[in-house]
Amino acid sequence: MTKKINDNNLYTAIEFRDSGKYKEAQDWLYTFIKSHPNNPEAYSLLSQILLLDKKDHESEKYLLIAESLNSELPSIYLNYARLLLKQSKIKEALVKAKKGYDLLPDDPDSWLVLAACFGANNKDKDAHFLIEKVLKVNPKSAEALANRGILKLRKKESSDAIMDLERAVSYKHHLTNIWVLLSSLYYQDSNLPGAIEALRNALKNEPTNVSHMIKIAQYLKEDNKLDEAITFLQEAIKLDSKNAQINYNMGVIFHEMDRLDEARSSYKRTIELNP
Repeated sequence: MTKKINDNNLYTAIEFRDSGKYKEAQDWLYTFIKSHPNNPEAYSLLSQILLLDKKDHESEKYLLIAESLNSELPSIYLNYARLLLKQSKIKEALVKAKKGYDLLPDDPDSWLVLAACFGANNKDKDAHFLIEKVLKVNPKSAEALANRGILKLRKKESSDAIMDLERAVSYKHHLTNIWVLLSSLYYQDSNLPGAIEALRNALKNEPTNVSHMIKIAQYLKEDNKLDEAITFLQEAIKLDSKNAQINYNMGVIFHEMDRLDEARSSYKRTIELNP
């Protein structure tokens, strides 16, 4: 049986990764690789962190380097599975995850990746079995709780799902996608303050995410916090000046605030961008 990756030398980068400090983890690994250019584990770990940081093209590049150095390293298969999941290639992802699991059957990381792939392929029973296995070893596994929450959502168990997702972000505050999902669930439950607060947390992690800004402005408008909604949209428009949706939303809010000149200007800009 292939041994588990020896990550003692990479402990610092793993600590950065697990606390959501992706830039610091990348910088540390780039420095490490300069002095250890033939270490496949370092390249594989860098690939995973780049994937977490939404740098998919770079992630794949370093994964190929890792594979060229040691094609049977379990983490390579697991990271390929993660990458393929992001690309919506769910069947190919499952094949890679199963291979990683076969090489490393006693490691919670391989259980988690395989569970995610099972879930993506609608094999929820298999996914749930592995997730519970992870949680038995580590009840505070944020990733396992997040995955279990998503499975519960499919079963329409919204309250239990929210509890799992809330626990997940309490352990790992940097799980932005879970904050966004929670915001949507709170909104569906007519919990507007909760929906707004969840998006604030998402924006702390991704302060330049225009989609989050547009959505939180929508919620703030519904909560009659018009000035703050405009502030978010003004920040969004600095980042994406040609976004017709932002201009239109600003026009609607300015109109509601009886700031008619600004409303006209925003509507005019919307039409220019999207005739």
